Amino acid sequence: MERQPSSYISLSLEQKNLLCEKHKAEPSLTHAQLARWATQQFQTQGDVKRSTVQGILKRSTDFVDLPDSQRQRKRRCSVALCASDQKVMQKLAEYKTWHDNATIKGSTVQKVALREGVELPSGGRPSRGWLYRFQQRTGLWFSLRHGEGGSLDQDLVEEGLKDLRAVVAGYRPQDVYNMDETAFFLP
Repeated sequence: MERQPSSYISLSLEQKNLLCEKHKAEPSLTHAQLARWATQQFQTQGDVKRSTVQGILKRSTDFVDLPDSQRQRKRRCSVALCASDQKVMQKLAEYKTWHDNATIKGSTVQKVALREGVELPSGGRPSRGWLYRFQQRTGLWFSLRHGEGGSLDQDLVEEGLKDLRAVVAGYRPQDVYNMDETAFFLP
């Protein structure tokens, strides 16, 4: 018989940690009372069962000192997986230092993981699926670096634009041949 999704509740690691802290703060609460508290506090779709609370409290040491990237996960990563993730993150930091704080793309992460010999359960190469799960585990997301234009002082740009217009004003229009990628004629 298959379990119905509403018949069981899966709490995040952070929620499990909060449940353990509640038990430490108020040890007189029974497991049933803690289950009702968790249901109300975490606003779960179904009731948190007493046996779930009992199992969480039995493994309370597993939920201490969680990295921020794992707080919303349902299960902790294995030790081997965490070690390989740390190794890749360290190599990515070295890559950024070596390449003058370069932008890191997904393909770069995959190449670094391949070069470092990250062991995958399937035994294959780091795929896009692996990259997505790596990003979820580590909290590493990519953002595009914008050009130098966004980092300039606008007053300096306006002053330079006036100077350039003054220089160009000395030329006849038939002497100006190529004005690609310039927008200083616009108001």
